[in-house]
Amino acid sequence: MAERVKAAGPSASAFLGAAGLAVIAGWVDVVALLGLHAYVANMTGVVVLLGMAAADLDREGATRQALTLVGFFAGVLASRMLRRLNVGPAPSYVVSGLVVLACIGPAGTGQVGLTALAAAMGLQNAAGTVFGGVGLNTVFLTGNLQRLGETLADPVKPGTRRGFALGLLPSVLVAYAAGAGGGALAVRCLDHPLLPPGAALIAAAGIALVRARPARSATAAAPAGRTLQP
Repeated sequence: MAERVKAAGPSASAFLGAAGLAVIAGWVDVVALLGLHAYVANMTGVVVLLGMAAADLDREGATRQALTLVGFFAGVLASRMLRRLNVGPAPSYVVSGLVVLACIGPAGTGQVGLTALAAAMGLQNAAGTVFGGVGLNTVFLTGNLQRLGETLADPVKPGTRRGFALGLLPSVLVAYAAGAGGGALAVRCLDHPLLPPGAALIAAAGIALVRARPARSATAAAPAGRTLQP
């Protein structure tokens, strides 16, 4: 039994996966903010800008923010539809990475680029929302701050991974900030600042596929009527 609990518990791979995805999101959001002057991951900021544009009767600005929201929402829907096919997060990461890479050059300018990058971030965020048993978002941070506060304030409950959550949630915040810093430097130093996060998403898909193989093998080998431990 002890071995089962240990196997099912949080792992370094879950920690690194969440932090790595947060770095990607922070990077992409800053590149979009500096290059296109809008957010593509921080949807709270997009809604604030939408409200400001509406108050100023700025039809073009309001349309710009609204279409960015639509892009993110479409990415979430597409990601969840892919997950319902029981194919894991890898396809969503691949599509997200390809969209980011497609935004290198003319395709990534203007409203088309904003909507596409927002869709890529929606795909990434919805592809994985639980890491080591801890629910979190890798693309925006407000909910993670709330979960961190709840974890600190709530008493320890049986079966929860409180210690892991107390390490993971702040680390994701730091990773996001590190990604934002990396994106800012990339805008100054690289000809194609979206190349690293796009390639990283493709790599994340490959890692997800490799990790999924043992799980599939174990499921296939399980006797009928027996449920494996997660």
